[in-house]
Amino acid sequence: MTPNAREWGVTLLRLWIGFLILHAGIRGADQAFGSIQGLPALYDAWKGSAAALIAHLIVLVQLLGGTGILVGVAVRLCAFFTAAAFAYLVWKAGGLRPGALMIDPVRSTLLVASFSLLLTGPGFLNLGRAFQRKR
Repeated sequence: MTPNAREWGVTLLRLWIGFLILHAGIRGADQAFGSIQGLPALYDAWKGSAAALIAHLIVLVQLLGGTGILVGVAVRLCAFFTAAAFAYLVWKAGGLRPGALMIDPVRSTLLVASFSLLLTGPGFLNLGRAFQRKR
């Protein structure tokens, strides 16, 4: 396999995973913010429990991280935060039991894919190259 083919493979993975993470963030935002009546109610929800604050932070990470991965800006940073968010969600669903990754295979797959993007970088077709300085 040529290095060019590997880069295109990483690019296709990045585009699809970015779309899926963004879609998960949009669904989470719809569930989290769909019933809230304005910003004061959001602050009241955060005062009540740390779990509500963490849930809203995870939705924000999914929205911003998915967008960053999809368009190719700060891919490794976005992949780090999305991997951390999905690791937390997988841990909350199954704990440290054997087979915990299989309790929610979609989140586990997004965790592994985010970690893969953290290691490989963005591939081709990314806006991050537009912001890099020419050497």
